[in-house]
Amino acid sequence: MAGYHHLLDNPAVPERCGLTDPESNSARKYLIKVNEHLRSDAQKGKNSEQEAETEPETERNDEVIGKARTITEGKKLFLLCFNRRAEAERRIQEELGFAEVDWPDLDGGESINDLESHIRKADMTIVVVRFSRTHWKEAIDIAKGLGKMAVMATKGYGVTSLSQQIVNQCMNGEGA
Repeated sequence: MAGYHHLLDNPAVPERCGLTDPESNSARKYLIKVNEHLRSDAQKGKNSEQEAETEPETERNDEVIGKARTITEGKKLFLLCFNRRAEAERRIQEELGFAEVDWPDLDGGESINDLESHIRKADMTIVVVRFSRTHWKEAIDIAKGLGKMAVMATKGYGVTSLSQQIVNQCMNGEGA
């Protein structure tokens, strides 16, 4: 990220702004502080993205994955979760046999109304609680109201974790 304090080094900037030398120095110091703050915030954002990307997978359980696959085989999934991860999406689709996985790259500004068309097109909606907005949980009620399967994933988006929750919530009638 490039800082903005270099703008005040341009002799035309203080003249255009009508800044005196002391004001120019104060403005330069302020911009340097703002730049440091922006870099700090950017680093925090990278760390949280890395955390999401490297979410630990629960120990693999082929029996649970197989049970979940009997429920998910050939279905269309809408996965409601921040920070779309192509590799995780591919594993979910392949290992659980989904015909299609719709995992849009969301920034958190979307309302549940913006997401309703995704819910309508899917056979199953999964809301990954750890990586979603609180109001997105309404997607579960919408999906159930449409007679679709819905899963509230409280343990992340790893294949085994999702499988356990799909089996627990859909086989027991909670998810439909």
